Amino acid sequence: MSLNRPHPQPNLERRQRQQRNLVIRNWLNGIFILLALLAIVGVLLFEAGDFRLNVSYGIAIVAVLIKMVEAMFRMPGVLTPKDTKRTSSSKMSETDIPKENRAN
Repeated sequence: MSLNRPHPQPNLERRQRQQRNLVIRNWLNGIFILLALLAIVGVLLFEAGDFRLNVSYGIAIVAVLIKMVEAMFRMPGVLTPKDTKRTSSSKMSETDIPKENRAN
């Protein structure tokens, strides 16, 4: 009996890519948190008209941009190739099932 099992190598590569993306996302989240806290402190400390307040706004904008990049890593197919594996919701035709496994 021949089962059509996927080769383990693509699965391993996918897991390694996911792990690498998770590490990158964690670093980006850490940078975002630090910059956001720095911007919040700056906005609370500096008065209107002070140049340092504008710097705090700039830091906040950079923090938001970093967060947007991190969010892109969570979207399937944006920075990583889409998986071609079928999901449980996709329909299979009769020809997708090996003959020995088909119900009569």
